[in-house]
Parts: sequence; structure tokens; C-alpha cells
Amino acid sequence: MLRSILFPSMYLWLSHVTYSYSEMPVLEDISLSVGKGEWIAIYGVSGSGKTTLLKMLGTLIRARSGMYEIGGRNIYTLSLSALRTLRRKHFGYILSDHHFLEDMTVRENILLSHTLNRISYDTKRLDMLLSILEMEAFLDVGMSHLSTWQRDRVAIIAGLVHNPLCIIIDEPWSSLHEDMRSRLYTLLEHERKDGKIILSASHDPLLQNLTTQSYILYDHTLHPYTSQK
Repeated sequence: MLRSILFPSMYLWLSHVTYSYSEMPVLEDISLSVGKGEWIAIYGVSGSGKTTLLKMLGTLIRARSGMYEIGGRNIYTLSLSALRTLRRKHFGYILSDHHFLEDMTVRENILLSHTLNRISYDTKRLDMLLSILEMEAFLDVGMSHLSTWQRDRVAIIAGLVHNPLCIIIDEPWSSLHEDMRSRLYTLLEHERKDGKIILSASHDPLLQNLTTQSYILYDHTLHPYTSQK
């Protein structure tokens, strides 16, 4: 049922949503529509609400008011079980606050969801991601032995290995050197051309050369980002 909702006509539509922490407004009157094959960049200073907006788009938090539809379906009418299935099957999360099980290996962390839910994975896709991000040699290394940049690469692979239709990215390249960042951008551009939706928060203006829409968050609201590419 969920696949029929999202595929092949997956699109996201936020309509006049708001969000606040206690009485402190974070997002006010946010509207946004995103279709297949689009890469949306969201800019803004730290604390402007970028991560909150991404988590809302990824169904990890719920708007205080307004509507959020995916494929024409109001997701706030879905059961908790259906939402979990939606996230697991169709969303890939690459967040700055990723959490790993330190007593497990890189392989075990990447495939944790597959193991817990007893579902298979595409070995060729895993091998492709490991190769692009140069992590093949670390697959059976314990997470506690990895550096920050290696952990960031593991987070990227874990977020993409199940071939999600919508990829949520919260500044995953801050620790990556220029060559590796270029590899990641090329990988994501390929995913976009394959029809995936990419939603990213970043401080990197170079993303404008790749994204199809760019916005900036300030004063709790979303505005077109009009800097020259």
C-alpha cells in the first residue's frame, strides 16, 4: 500500500506548517512542494530551523499545524506502524547527530535495519557505496576505532544502502576533504537523475550548481535563495 502511495509518483507537499519548542517558534507558515528528481538545498545560520525542517520532511517530527502530504496522502492520518514502514522503506537519513552501536562493526551498523527487520539488501549497491567512499577496508572494523571522517562516511552509506526514494541530508560533508566531497556530490547527482528526491541542509554555496531549488530560512520562514550560481 505504501509503495502505491509513493511510487512512481512520489512527491512531497508541505502546506502552511508551523513548529515550535515549548512557546519558542521555530518554523512559521512554511509551504514547499518537491517532486521526483529534485534536489532541494536549504540554507540558513545555525539555529535557524534547517534541521527541524528536514526532520519534519522526513516524518521524524510532526508539525504543530498545517498539512504534510506524500504522494497525495496526508501522512498525519497514517498509523504509527505505517509511518515506521514508510521511513524504513522509502526514506534515507544522513543526519549530523547519527548514532552508532560502538561494540559493533561498520558492516553490522550499516546493515542493522536489514538485520532487525530480516530483509535482504543489494550487495552490489553496498559494494558500490563502499568503493565510492573508500570504506571497503573498514567493513569489519569496530566503530569505536574509526575517526570522525570515517564515521561520517559510514553514516552516508547506512543512509543510502537500502536505495531510498527520498534522501534527507543534514550537512554530512563537513569533515570530508575536497576530493571525497566531490565524489559524494557526484553520487547524489546520480541518485537525483535516477528520480530520487534529495533534501539537504548546508552551508556550502557550491551546492547551487547541483540543486534544482534553493531556499534560505530566516525569521522562522522559508524564502527563495537568489544568490548567483
